[in-house]
Amino acid sequence: MKDDFKDSNSKATSDDVGKEYIFQSSGIRERKGYVPTGLVLIAIGLIIWALYYLFFYWSPN
Repeated sequence: MKDDFKDSNSKATSDDVGKEYIFQSSGIRERKGYVPTGLVLIAIGLIIWALYYLFFYWSPN
């Protein structure tokens, strides 16, 4: 169980590739190459909103 946790100040080694780390206090999983779908949808929504705002409120009438 202790091997599941990694000190945030330690450097990554070749053995760390593909491993998943879980932060003990919060249960957050850290691994390489994964972005939650909800976060992607929020980012896309913010980009669409920014384009809408730019077009309707910053363009000359």
